[in-house]
Amino acid sequence: MANLGIRADRSGTVEMRRVACRGILKAHRMLSGGSLSDTTVHNARKEIRKSRAAVRLLRVALGDARFQRENARLRDAGRALNEARDAKVLVTTLDSLRKCHPRLERDQGFAALSERLREQQRTSRRHLNAPTAVPIAVARRTLEQTQFSASQWPVGHRGWSKLGPAFKRVYAAGRRAARQSRDRPDDDLLHEWRKQVKYLRHALQVFGPLQPSKLKKRARLARRLADSLGHGHDLVLLRDSAVSSVGEAIPKIKPLLAAIDQRRRTLRQQAFDLGDRLYADSPRDMDKRLQRYWHRWREQVK
Repeated sequence: MANLGIRADRSGTVEMRRVACRGILKAHRMLSGGSLSDTTVHNARKEIRKSRAAVRLLRVALGDARFQRENARLRDAGRALNEARDAKVLVTTLDSLRKCHPRLERDQGFAALSERLREQQRTSRRHLNAPTAVPIAVARRTLEQTQFSASQWPVGHRGWSKLGPAFKRVYAAGRRAARQSRDRPDDDLLHEWRKQVKYLRHALQVFGPLQPSKLKKRARLARRLADSLGHGHDLVLLRDSAVSSVGEAIPKIKPLLAAIDQRRRTLRQQAFDLGDRLYADSPRDMDKRLQRYWHRWREQVK
């Protein structure tokens, strides 16, 4: 995890800017290569997400107006890649569901949906490398513009005084989303919680060098939680796709919908259990702990 993190011999805000720039550059290179694949797009989206996590940690240093502007750019670049991502995820989610419920193999509604989703994936793959692939061009152009501006961000040469309040805000947002999701497990709230967990996970990775053994363990916990919430969100997309494909003929896919709903309940409870562990500390206590790690870590290079 150390190669994902910041270095102790540089100022914290400058290092965080470097982390953000690195993700933007890597995503742009991935999308500017030769023939694009599902994997390339997936990896580019991950790099954009890492950069957005770093930008969140620079929120205090950048100021709210600049943060909102730069975050919106990166958000738009990621959204431009959603179609390719969703086409692949729907197929893999359906295949995973079949492994959990082998009886679906013999279900006509399952077979029809599987064929339709695979055709959509084939179409999406063709669009990726078409000369008129507007979403990819939009993502590349947005990343190119952001790459230039990011290198000039006026973040100063500061440490925990700027990074700490931003990290505390990330942690508190995730903890609040966890509570809201448990009180009212709405799909939109769960999806928002998932995004906040990913920001926290990437923040923990970036800060990993401060206390590798403890923060690496917490980052793994965040990843497990993000995966549970992510799989649940993918099942929501799959359910919506299944319902839209049959119109009024819902009874034809009842076994499929029952399997989806059962798996979602399991994943949701798993997420709640993991969330209780990840967000056990108050934002204040979590901030104090990382502040101690930060100052000890900085002392080692003096």
